[in-house]
Amino acid sequence: MIAFPKPRTRKSLKAKKDRAEAAHIKAVRAVVMARDILCRACYCEVADEMHEHPSRAHTRGLPPAQRFSDRICCGLCAPCHRDATAHRIVPLFTSRVSGFAGRVRFVIPRPKGITV
Repeated sequence: MIAFPKPRTRKSLKAKKDRAEAAHIKAVRAVVMARDILCRACYCEVADEMHEHPSRAHTRGLPPAQRFSDRICCGLCAPCHRDATAHRIVPLFTSRVSGFAGRVRFVIPRPKGITV
């Protein structure tokens, strides 16, 4: 018998963490898609994609519960999700606390350098 068993490999620990995050994302996606039947930006098409605000790139390193929740995710149709990802439309929340769980409008941002 070995006095000190071998520790788990980094690969197996990362795989376990990735599976847990994927399960959390799947659960949040189910809640968001049940809430947002129509696109939250145009209200014309069926919401078939989940949009996160702030994006996944800005929340990298945070625990999955902070990165993905019904408060920071919404359902959008494919064209609106493409525009939101490219920052051609941005969400304007009525309440920062409730986020996408509350009322939200999508607006076209002003170009940089132009003041009114």
